[in-house]
Amino acid sequence: MVDLVGSTVIAHRLPLSHYMALMTEFVQVMILSFEASGGEVLQHQGDAVLALWPADRTAHAARAALQAHERAARIGLAEMLGLPLQLRAGVAVGK
Repeated sequence: MVDLVGSTVIAHRLPLSHYMALMTEFVQVMILSFEASGGEVLQHQGDAVLALWPADRTAHAARAALQAHERAARIGLAEMLGLPLQLRAGVAVGK
C-alpha cells in the first residue's frame, strides 16, 4: 500500500483542477508500476493505492514499494508545480 504524505495540505494549496490532475497522475503511475512488477491493484481511493502480489513474489512487492518513492518524486506535474511529493509505503506478508 502507498499513501501520499500531506495530500490534504496540497489540496488546500492548489486549484481543484491542478489537484485532481496531480492525483490522477500519481494514482496512474502507482497502478502501472505495481502491475508492471507483477502486482494486482485491489483498490485505490484518493491518494492511496493497495496492491497484492503472490507469496512467491514477495521480493517484487518490496522492490515496488521502494521504487514507489522514486516514482512519486519524479511525477512531472508535481515538478512543474514545485511540489516535492513523498509517500508512505507499507508491505505486509502473511495472513
